[in-house]
Amino acid sequence: MNQPESFVTLAASVGAPNYVRQPHLLGWVREFAALARPDTIAWCDGSEAEYDRLCADMVA
Repeated sequence: MNQPESFVTLAASVGAPNYVRQPHLLGWVREFAALARPDTIAWCDGSEAEYDRLCADMVA
């Protein structure tokens, strides 16, 4: 029987930041990434700095 994958290994496999703690979310992201094969995976934190960067990117 296979051992369950460790949380750290799962988080690292999708480049998740430390604040992402839900194993089901990490598994879903990894599964979707395997299907979609994106160049990168972006994790949003909802910060004001992130908002400013996204707004600047939209008008660039």
